[in-house]
Amino acid sequence: MAGLRLTYEFSPEDNKAIDRLVLKMRRVGLWFELYGAILVFYFLMRFLPRSRSLAIAPLELITGLLFLFLGNWTRRGARAFREIVLTEGRDVDHLMEALRQLSYFYGLIDRAIFVVLILAILVGILIFQPTVF
Repeated sequence: MAGLRLTYEFSPEDNKAIDRLVLKMRRVGLWFELYGAILVFYFLMRFLPRSRSLAIAPLELITGLLFLFLGNWTRRGARAFREIVLTEGRDVDHLMEALRQLSYFYGLIDRAIFVVLILAILVGILIFQPTVF
């Protein structure tokens, strides 16, 4: 029976729990996007005359973009979860889309943590390298 896909509908209680999650994900996603936009704005402001040093500007841009992506994926996942509550007959499809968006979110966090750890190790090696006399 290739191509046959069973459907599943969540109960009203399940839908209420999912809806609570959606509300929280939307808020967190919005805060992430706002914070990311503020950091990107600060990055761009550094190029105005009389602005502060550009030394940490790349960090602001990278962090801002990171938060913009995280916020976007959080809100897209929330939309997919919300579709579970609003529609009938496609709950599993919407659930899988929400899980894909969360996978992107956690994949980016995983990579960011890895990069930060590598950078911390490199900085530690440079700082604590014994000097030869």
